[in-house]
Parts: sequence; structure tokens; C-alpha cells
Amino acid sequence: MKKYILLASILMQLSTLNTFAQTAYASIENTVACDSTVVFVPVNVENFLDVGAITMFIGFDTLNLKDISIENINSQFPDLLYKVMYGPEPQIGISWIGVNGADVVSGKLFDIKLLYSSGTSNLVFNSKCEIATKDLDIISVEYTDGLVSPSIEITGQPEGQTVNEPDEAVFSVLGDGGENFQWQRSTDGGTSFFDLEGPETFFGINTPELTISPTSGNLNSSLFRCMVSNPNCTLYSESAMLTVLPMLYNQTVEFKKGWNSYSTYLQPVDTEIEVIFAPIMPAIQIISNGTGVYYPSGGLNTIGDFDPLKGYVLKLKSNGFFNISGYDSDSPTLQIPDGESYLPILSPCNITVGALFGDNINNLEIIRELPGLNMVWPAHDINTLDYLETGKTYLIKTFSSFQIIFPPCD
Repeated sequence: MKKYILLASILMQLSTLNTFAQTAYASIENTVACDSTVVFVPVNVENFLDVGAITMFIGFDTLNLKDISIENINSQFPDLLYKVMYGPEPQIGISWIGVNGADVVSGKLFDIKLLYSSGTSNLVFNSKCEIATKDLDIISVEYTDGLVSPSIEITGQPEGQTVNEPDEAVFSVLGDGGENFQWQRSTDGGTSFFDLEGPETFFGINTPELTISPTSGNLNSSLFRCMVSNPNCTLYSESAMLTVLPMLYNQTVEFKKGWNSYSTYLQPVDTEIEVIFAPIMPAIQIISNGTGVYYPSGGLNTIGDFDPLKGYVLKLKSNGFFNISGYDSDSPTLQIPDGESYLPILSPCNITVGALFGDNINNLEIIRELPGLNMVWPAHDINTLDYLETGKTYLIKTFSSFQIIFPPCD
């Protein structure tokens, strides 16, 4: 009988030793949070048996995690102490000593309370962490780090758009975690935003992609952003500006081999003469505006940039079509100098000499087509010009300087 009692006693002792030899576990729970909110991150433990001393160090990211403290401490560990340290590395120091062994089979040790800004941030156990029994025997612990990540994350922000009226503009947002989308507009530089309503002009107002069509001048300089949400969080994208430029128009002119004249009623997007005449550049021999020349084969340019308020004559090696894009100019005004000059036609339609010059017809000595012999010469009662043709330039000679306004087309 004594033999059986001794054997049972040995087994009980072995069983007790095995319990202390079991591996304990400590883990920081991965936590999903809304940007710019206070978050409680649980630190959980398992097999924390007969614990008499705790020393923990948990590193954190100071960029996204601030105002850190320890809250909701397990009642098994009264008087648990902590200190937030920022050097040499940011970390929280946690310590506790108890005379009687504390037991937590499975549960929360405490919460890390923090102010979370944005992005993904790690919370990491330091290698100097140590847990001991009440007899100061070291307990083997497996540590699992955690992180705080955004419930909604915007990975692609809207970008500013520049379009010509009425071309469409598209804004988009990319991200994870968002379930609902609402595009918003600001007309006061971002001080306030209001929800967009469809379906006219604004399409996709409740999707990650907003399409604005047609665009118009009243939308110019507006800011657009997207409100992204799920049942827990709401996040706003960065704002992006819409720049709406005036409508682009095209003017096409046919040139023939030899001498031609040219003018435009449009304000070109690019005024570099090499850009303006690029489509017919191989055929150009010379261009003149009456005061300067552009001679590409000789590398000479005394004209400078193209000026839509001036007329031009050019000589070509071959026939060709020329197209220019630019902005319309309503009822443009032109100052006619004293003496001889080139007259551009700043109108999309043909116009008679009388309609253009009005009362200034008495200041007109002569106006003649370039090239050609058709003219208006009041002093000799000659009038072989039925109208001044859009896209052309004319030679004009006046008695004095005066101003003309090109009337709108019918």
C-alpha cells in the first residue's frame, strides 16, 4: 500500500512540474480603427499560471500612435505600473510584482489606449520581456506582435483635371475598406463642401469614379473630393481642382503652291511659330508679317512668336491644308496704324469692307488682296472686293490711325 501511495505522490509532483513548464502566450491583438480616433488595443495572455512578476516592453510608432496609456488592467494584477519612454527607442515599459501567484488561463492582460492617426502601425514586444513565477522561475512565453490598421484606407487620391469646355472630366479614388461613396464639391476654395446630386452633369456620384460631362465655365476652379465610409468609419479623400478652359475651335485653311496669305480669328493654344505651322513646315519657304520674316532653311526668324492680331503672307513649295486650334475671341478689336500694313481678318465669317470700316471708310486709302489684284480704292471708285475672306490677310493703306471692331457673324 505504501508503494502505491509513493507512486501517486511522485506522479502528482511530476504533474505540478509539467504545469510550470508549459509555454505561456502573450499577443497584441490586431486592431482595425478609424483615422484620428482613440483606440483600445487588447494585450491577451494564455497559460499565465502562478505569475509573480511581469516585465514587458512594447515598441510603437510615434508617427501614427500618440497619447499612449495602459487601461482596463486585469484584476489579477493590481498596481501594475507602466511608463511611456521615447529614448533610445519609443516603447511602453510595463512592470508588476505580486507575492501570491496570479493565474490567467486565457484572457486580456490590459488595453493599450492610444490616439491613432492613419496608416498601418506595428506594436512590437521587445526582446527584454520577461515573465516569472512567484518563486522567480522564468516562464517560457511566446510573444506575438500586433498592429493597428485603418478600417478605410485611400491608396489613390483624386488628381486635378484640366479640360476644355465642354469636354468631360473624370476624378477617381482608390482604396480598401470603403463600402459607400459620396462625391462632394467646394466653390469657396475648400472652406466648405456639399454633396453632389445627379444625374445631369455629374455621373457616378456614389461610386469611386466621378464623371463630369459636359463641363462649363461655372465649374472652373471648383474642388472635388470623395467621402468614403463603411458602418464604422468615414474618411475623406484629398480635394482636387477642376480647371475648365474655354472651348477649343478649329480653323482649316487650304494653301496652294506659291504665295498665300493667312490670318486667324482664334487665340492659339501655343504661339511658337514652329508649332503653329508644323503640319506644313516641310513646304514652307518663307513667311512674312510685313515687318519681319521667318526663313526656316536659313535659320532666320525675325517674326518671333505667332501673333493672331497680325496678318501673314507665306510662300509654299506645294499645296496643303493647314489646321489651327485655339480659343474664340468675341468681337475682337484691332488698331489700324497710319500708313501701310497687313490687315488680318479676325472673324470666322466673311465680311464686307463697308461693314468692317463703317465711318472709318474715309480714312482708307486702299485695301488689296494678298496675293491678287482685287481691291477697294475709294479715291478712284474701284471696288472689286466683294468681301474680306476669313483666313486671309490684306494689304491696307490708311491716311491716319483708327480702331475697328469685327462684328459678330449672323
